[in-house]
Amino acid sequence: EYAPAVRVGDDIHVSGLMGFDADFSVPEDYEAQVANIFDRLEAILAEAGATLADVHSLVSYHVGDLPAQMPGFIHAKTERLGAPHPSWTAVGVTQLAVPEAMIEVSAQ
Repeated sequence: EYAPAVRVGDDIHVSGLMGFDADFSVPEDYEAQVANIFDRLEAILAEAGATLADVHSLVSYHVGDLPAQMPGFIHAKTERLGAPHPSWTAVGVTQLAVPEAMIEVSAQ
């Protein structure tokens, strides 16, 4: 079974999130997928009593042209998480569990 997040002590570990729309379809647009991920991350954190300001680490998994995706992801990350920025690792991968997904993000 899937747990969107688990609490370990004072930390919240958020599972990998993909950019599903509300109807669980995956938008074709990369930026829309990224926006959906940050919306979902914010909702999961709120349910746990935290905010995006509490995120201290991100890992993003990118299908496709990673260098070309970086500006859009950096813009969204900066806009949504602000400064100080969390630590971040970006990884290029060949595929994700949902074929239409171009990005998956986990957070702590």
